[in-house]
Amino acid sequence: MKYTHIDQTFIDNLPTPTDKIKAEYRADNLPKGFRIEIRKTSKGIGTYRFRTKVKDHNLGRTNALSLEQALQQAAQLIPSPTPPHIPLSPPIAQASPTCTFTLNEFWEQYYWPHIKTRLRTCRNIESMWRIRIQPTFGHQRLDDIKVLELERFQTSLIEMQLSGSHVTGHIKLLSRMFTLAIQWELITKNPCDKVEYMKFDNQKERFLSSDEQTRFISVLMEHPERPVNLLMIFLLVTGVRSGVAKSLRWSWINMEKQIITVPPSIAKNKKQNTIFLNTTAMDILKRLAGINPTYVFINPMTQLPYNDFKKSFKTALKAAQISDSVRIHDLRHTFCSNLVSNNVSLASVQQLANHACYSTTLRYAKVSQDTLREACQIAAIQI
Repeated sequence: MKYTHIDQTFIDNLPTPTDKIKAEYRADNLPKGFRIEIRKTSKGIGTYRFRTKVKDHNLGRTNALSLEQALQQAAQLIPSPTPPHIPLSPPIAQASPTCTFTLNEFWEQYYWPHIKTRLRTCRNIESMWRIRIQPTFGHQRLDDIKVLELERFQTSLIEMQLSGSHVTGHIKLLSRMFTLAIQWELITKNPCDKVEYMKFDNQKERFLSSDEQTRFISVLMEHPERPVNLLMIFLLVTGVRSGVAKSLRWSWINMEKQIITVPPSIAKNKKQNTIFLNTTAMDILKRLAGINPTYVFINPMTQLPYNDFKKSFKTALKAAQISDSVRIHDLRHTFCSNLVSNNVSLASVQQLANHACYSTTLRYAKVSQDTLREACQIAAIQI
């Protein structure tokens, strides 16, 4: 609230607000930015405040300072005007610092030590760097790499017929390296900002049909003593991600409650996930109990968790007469599809698959063509 004039008498009888939490009083005879603030609960005692360009200053309470003393303190906070500076000669442009690091030196001294203890995907990143990025850009200085070179590099990856996600993954890795180099004040710009990323459709939805699932399981159960066979069936009936299944420990499993609690360090969404176990999954766990005290799925050759079982997966697909274009992750797709095809709500599918957002469930949980044909037949009429 602004008044024409405020004096010590006003301060001594400071109005206390009754209809709001606090009130502020200004006046034309007081400096700009100077005000008296009082709260509903302060019983007539307010606070002198003075706002400058730098800070909002608390000068003191009205029962401890007079108005004149508060104005003297405020005057000391007002900066004295400085005369304009007239340069004697035009300023000399400062050249931006030149980075002497090659991309290879930056990787070895800065980037790789930074990510190898932070990212679970560091092995994939190291592979992209070693196979394609290092031979192309490793010898160049960071600030010498141009946008045109990056565009041509992306074109070469496309001509190698790499997947769209793999192509953009290389550019995103380079962009992240440049971003950190800027953050660490080694360079001043990121050339990847001007690169036009390849556009691609990465929404691959491949579900095993009922017949394909039957043949696939029949092939795997020809050798039920093989842990890798049980691992693949486990993926199909639980929808768990293969990385979680390969790392699965007995300490995560509660056989009585029939659940698995995946720790945040392993879960993709960095949150503790709960996986519910059906009778098939429980049967698989009982078959594997006692083989290893720590891990559930153990490679008999190495006595360690499986590092990769793509070869066994492709062999099983071939024996089941299923296209080799099917990926291990498609077992998770099939799990979600089976739930939706059997009228399980999408909200339940989201929780069972541990999807972070509902849109992911809509993408993965596509119903099978057989279900769509049956649904379409409902609209048929006899003519």
